[in-house]
Amino acid sequence: MAVIGAGAFGGWTALHLLRSGAKVTLIDAWGPGNSRASSGGETRIIRGAYGPGQPYTQLAARALKLWSSNERQWKRQFLHRIGVLWMASGNDDGWERGSLAMLKEAKIPHQRLSARELAKRWPQINFAEVEWGIYEPESGFLLARESCLAVVDGFVREGGVYHQAAVSAQGLESGSWRALALSDGSEIRADHYVFACGP
Repeated sequence: MAVIGAGAFGGWTALHLLRSGAKVTLIDAWGPGNSRASSGGETRIIRGAYGPGQPYTQLAARALKLWSSNERQWKRQFLHRIGVLWMASGNDDGWERGSLAMLKEAKIPHQRLSARELAKRWPQINFAEVEWGIYEPESGFLLARESCLAVVDGFVREGGVYHQAAVSAQGLESGSWRALALSDGSEIRADHYVFACGP
């Protein structure tokens, strides 16, 4: 298998394919967590609340568990569980109410707090327009760039092959290629290709 793109989607895809027994080569033109990537930058929020009727809360629950497991394995912290606070007014709180149900279903730790409880807990915030809120104590921020680098490092340590080069787009639209030309003049052959190239 060849995975093109070593950002959050590509890096994790390559690592999980490798852990499932596949022989995997990961390719990225600029390197994992680079400034051109949507996965680059210093931090990203990781949270469970996404509103009603969507798949992201379950995905976040799984991601929180996977981060705990991989941080133990790699002996490094990337996810800082400082908590995430959502505030709602009574006029339009359907998103927040829907989020509560999804958080409960996904078993993501959370608290529903009244305006009084919010003001007592965070006196530095003006809650004048807020009627209630949701606090996710296990959510927080992820060191994005460092995480991408760590995933690729873990991938290589576990036996994956990483190659920094750009893939030539020529001929990709046909969908029937057996090899991809790389910017360094080499080529990669695989039975299957995953393109996780970002924007």
